[in-house]
Amino acid sequence: MKSLAIITIPTCYLSAVYGIKEILEYAPSNVPAPFSVTLLDSDGLARSDTPFDFIVVPPFREDWTAGLAKAHEGLCRTLRERARHGCVPVSVCAGAYVLCESGLADGHTITTHWNLAGDISARYPAVAVSPNRVLIDEGTLITGGGITSFQDVSLYLLKRFASVEAARRTAAVFLINSAERSQLEYAMERLDVVEDEIVAKALGTMRSRPGCTVRRLASECGVSTRTLARRFLAAGLGSPGTRLCQERVARARDELETTNLPVKKIAARCGYRDLSAFTRAFARAVETTPGEYRARHRM
Repeated sequence: MKSLAIITIPTCYLSAVYGIKEILEYAPSNVPAPFSVTLLDSDGLARSDTPFDFIVVPPFREDWTAGLAKAHEGLCRTLRERARHGCVPVSVCAGAYVLCESGLADGHTITTHWNLAGDISARYPAVAVSPNRVLIDEGTLITGGGITSFQDVSLYLLKRFASVEAARRTAAVFLINSAERSQLEYAMERLDVVEDEIVAKALGTMRSRPGCTVRRLASECGVSTRTLARRFLAAGLGSPGTRLCQERVARARDELETTNLPVKKIAARCGYRDLSAFTRAFARAVETTPGEYRARHRM
């Protein structure tokens, strides 16, 4: 039996805390549970002499600040000490901040919620962040993506450290999808706050008329395509062509979720004359086909 501690840090999502515990401790009659799960706060973990195999930092609601990092100094210290003795730290969603702050993620690739990836990358340049992944096992640490990735993490722990059958049986009982998935089909671009009026106008046109070309955008903004590209880069938005593709895909996602229009019609409305070109662009951005996306997300 493996032992696992979940740290009940302030503002943590209890659905994840108790979800992990209930999934890992589930066992049918007359079969011992594969995991023993203990809930502890940071001080309780520091005082405990139990040699936990895993320590989970769950998702929490607070924005990560210097003050919050200081408040978790003790937990980071304890995690480093436990890791030196073979314990594997596990994070879910925003819990990745604690692993990064402790230094345990330096030189590793981790995942977290897609909306936190940019901030974590900027704060911790020694850490590689892969926001499309739902789960990453680096051997000495395991990280999960969004809040509900606690389900993926729990099933993975069962599969790897108990048995495939235990994971399959538990997934069936809890009605959890055990298939590997990506965060990209859920990710949405943040609303951009840009001071450059030319860039702001171009973004507005992209969203209202996604079929517009970059050349046409530049012309309507009264600049050359080279100048438009330079201004987009200065605003931190990459190239106009890349951003236009993102806006087209975002528009397609909205229409796939909320309309009954044929995929070919949606492709045309989003600026793609060729259906196969639209399907390829959509699959690159979202890691699934338009038809599969609609089947999962149709409102």
